[in-house]
Amino acid sequence: MSNRAEWAKRVAAWEASGRDAAAFCEGRDYSAKNLKWWAWRLRRSAAKPAPRAGKVRFARVTAKRETKASSVIGITVGGARVEVGAVADPNTLMVVLEALLASSGGRK
Repeated sequence: MSNRAEWAKRVAAWEASGRDAAAFCEGRDYSAKNLKWWAWRLRRSAAKPAPRAGKVRFARVTAKRETKASSVIGITVGGARVEVGAVADPNTLMVVLEALLASSGGRK
């Protein structure tokens, strides 16, 4: 019975040969079926992530929006002034500006 390391060498030699499994196994003491199975098994185990040591810890992350003084825009329409932060919704801002223009009689 061959061990995993020996099969890994056999599979590597087969893949490097460029031959099909049946041709590669001719005259050897193992079958093409076993060679293909080990190739599959070795690829499958290589694709699995390594087990983690210890516990996995998670941290709660929350988003917090703060408006800095440098990111505030002041808009004056008529006698009204509106300050808008950098995170303002453009559609809402347009509605507010149109309402201010309408209430000021179109004065800027």
